[in-house]
Amino acid sequence: MTDLKNTGVLTCEWQQGPEQDTASTGSDLQRAFGSGSRRLVADRGREIVTAGVACQHLFQLKSGLACRQRPFSEGGQAVLDLYRPGDFIGLDSLFFAPALDTVFALTNVSYWVLDHGALNRLMQAPRVALQLMRHMAEEKQRVDTIAILLGQLKARERTAALLLFLWRRLRPASGRAATGENEAGLPFTQKQLADYLGLDVIHLNRVLGGLRNSGALKFRKGVIIVKDVTQLEQIAGRRTDKVRLLTMPRLPSP
Repeated sequence: MTDLKNTGVLTCEWQQGPEQDTASTGSDLQRAFGSGSRRLVADRGREIVTAGVACQHLFQLKSGLACRQRPFSEGGQAVLDLYRPGDFIGLDSLFFAPALDTVFALTNVSYWVLDHGALNRLMQAPRVALQLMRHMAEEKQRVDTIAILLGQLKARERTAALLLFLWRRLRPASGRAATGENEAGLPFTQKQLADYLGLDVIHLNRVLGGLRNSGALKFRKGVIIVKDVTQLEQIAGRRTDKVRLLTMPRLPSP
């Protein structure tokens, strides 16, 4: 397939809407977090959290996208989660030291950073503590969903289901695509997407080609475009209990 390069970005059309000051609007946690945090920026590819290194901070993504991956001692890694603006990074560092996973910037990012001492003081307020627990539960829910898909679906269904999951997760923040098609930024290389799916790159390339031939996807300059959501749902197995997990219930606000 000439449309996809092993080292190329599967899409480079991440179009974020107007930047939202997530640390100064919204929940008590966000307002409290913004009052005591610092704002930092990082270029694409830079590590925010490093596996095996103690992390004494909590981060909230303000703009851009980041990715969490678990390195293996024998080499390679598994992609575990994708972070979008408003998500908190490093929640597990409150309980595990050193960090279990590496989190790095998939795009240029900006984020708020708060040290654990200041965070512990903020958590004396019950509503702030409950809202932090909610974010932890939502992250676990995302990871559990992907784990079930990886364990229960075959490669073609699994790839369709993950693309649907990511498309739905990113679409609210991606802004309106210029073409009017169902585009949302997925700034993964083929290798990273393969690590997310538990496939090798050659197998993934073959699966993506089949999805394109089915009419569910198309590629333009290395960009994956969801052409037909219904077709992608049918390939993933829309009526199965496994794929119903793709539409995760919103947790109630504390």
